[in-house]
Amino acid sequence: MTEVEDATRHVLEWIAESEGVKREEMAFDVTGGKTLMSIGAFLAADRMGVDVQYISSAFDKDTNKWVPGTTDALMQKRPTR
Repeated sequence: MTEVEDATRHVLEWIAESEGVKREEMAFDVTGGKTLMSIGAFLAADRMGVDVQYISSAFDKDTNKWVPGTTDALMQKRPTR
């Protein structure tokens, strides 16, 4: 997971430096990645003091589509805020 953590850290640092966004104003979305990618990104963001979000939805295997109205946003906020 070191590569994922390093890449996530690089992206977050780039946003902070080039766009002038403070870490406490950021949220990193780990939705859609493979499990290890999401975990690595979560760890990097968490260690940098950046909130993490994940969007959950029910998936209908028969239609191969997300089920409307089942979306749930989960936000992991830094406890120090």
